[in-house]
Amino acid sequence: MIKPHTLVLATGIIALTLSACVPPPPPQPAGGLLPISRSTAVCPVETFLGKVHFLDTSSSFSLPGSGYESPPPINFTPVPASIKQDLTGAFNAAPDFFKGQLCGLAGVFIDPTGCRGYDPSGCGSLSDEDIVDYSWGFRKYPAGEKYIGTSLGLWRNGGHAPPFEQFETRRLRALLNTLSPREAHDPHPPIHRPDFLSPTQSTTMTVLAALAHEYGHALWFDTFVVKPDGKPNPGGPAVIDLFCSGAYYSGSWQGRVELPATRWIGFGDVRNTHQTEGLNIDDLRSYIKQENFGLAGNFLQKVYSSDEWASLLATFSPDEDFVEAYQLYVLLFANPNLRSPIQITGTAVNSYDVPGSWKNRPRLQNKMSCFGELPPAPAPVQPGVAPAEKLPRYPNPRP
Repeated sequence: MIKPHTLVLATGIIALTLSACVPPPPPQPAGGLLPISRSTAVCPVETFLGKVHFLDTSSSFSLPGSGYESPPPINFTPVPASIKQDLTGAFNAAPDFFKGQLCGLAGVFIDPTGCRGYDPSGCGSLSDEDIVDYSWGFRKYPAGEKYIGTSLGLWRNGGHAPPFEQFETRRLRALLNTLSPREAHDPHPPIHRPDFLSPTQSTTMTVLAALAHEYGHALWFDTFVVKPDGKPNPGGPAVIDLFCSGAYYSGSWQGRVELPATRWIGFGDVRNTHQTEGLNIDDLRSYIKQENFGLAGNFLQKVYSSDEWASLLATFSPDEDFVEAYQLYVLLFANPNLRSPIQITGTAVNSYDVPGSWKNRPRLQNKMSCFGELPPAPAPVQPGVAPAEKLPRYPNPRP
C-alpha cells in the first residue's frame, strides 16, 4: 500500500542507481523483466527478517518531503513475533524471483505513524486510508538502495494481518473514498468474498500483496527510467517504448505515459486517461458524490468484467496499471489457484474473479507476459464458487 499521504510510493524517484557490483542491463527488445530486477540471489528467510525494523517516528524523516538522500531512521524496538510470523509466511510463499527482489532490499520498515507506540493494538484509530498512507517505498539517491514500508495498522486486529478478502475490500473502499467520502453512504458497497479453495493462505496473500505492491513501484523505475540502450538512468525521463517493445501500455492510455511531475504518486492520484470508452474516473467520482451508487456499481462492473485491468486501482494511472498487474503476477506464482471474487451491486448484482480468470482476460495476460514466463494455469473453478448474496439491486439509475 503506500506512504505518508500516498499509496504508491513510487519511489525511486530520483534514485534508481544500480549497485556497482551489478552490470548494467542490456536492451530488452522483446519483453521480460530487465536483468537487474531478477539478478539478486535468494537469501535465507532469516536474512530477510534481519532487514525488518520499526521506523523511528521521533525524527523529522518524512516522505517525500525529506528527500531520498538518507535511509529511513530505525527504532530498535523488537518487531512483534506475530508480524515476523506473517512476513515469514509471505517470504516463504513468494516465487524465487520475488524472494530475490526482497533479499535485495536495504530495509523493510513497519511504520507506526498514527499508532500509540509499537504494539498494533494501539493502531485502532487509524482509518484504512491512513494505513495506505503510512505504507511506502523509495530508492535512496544516488546509490539506489531500495526501502519499503508497511503501516503497523495492517496488523491492528488481533496481531496478524487481515484475511486477503478483507484486505482487498478495505483497500478498494479506501480508494473509492479518495474520490468522495460519500462512498461511506453506499448501502451495498463492493465486497471481496473469501477464497474457500485455499483459505489457509489468506493472511499470507495479504502480506505478500502488500510487499509486492510497494516493490512494484520501485520496479516501475527499474523498468522505465532507463537510457535508450537499456542502461540505468537515475533521475532521467521515462523511456516507455523499450520494455516489452512498447507493448505494455499499447492500447491502454490516450496520452503518452510520462513520469509524475514530482516523481511521486499518491494513493488515488489520477493520471492520464484510458482508451477504453466509458471508463473515465471523473465519471465515477461524480456518481459517488451524487450518491448515485447504481451508476457507480455499473462503472465498477465494467472495470472488473474487462479483459484488461487487474483492479480498479489499475485504471487510475499508468503507474498503478503496472504495479497492480505485477502484484497479481507475484501472487499467482505463489498460489496459482488464488481466487478473489468481488461482488458488485449496480442495476444488477454480479460477481467477478480476476485472479481466478486471468487466463480468459487476454489483454491482462499480455501485460503479465511482459514480466516474463506466465504463471501456471489455475485449476478449473467449480460450480457454485462465491455465490452472490441476495441483495437488492439498485433501480435503473438516472442518467
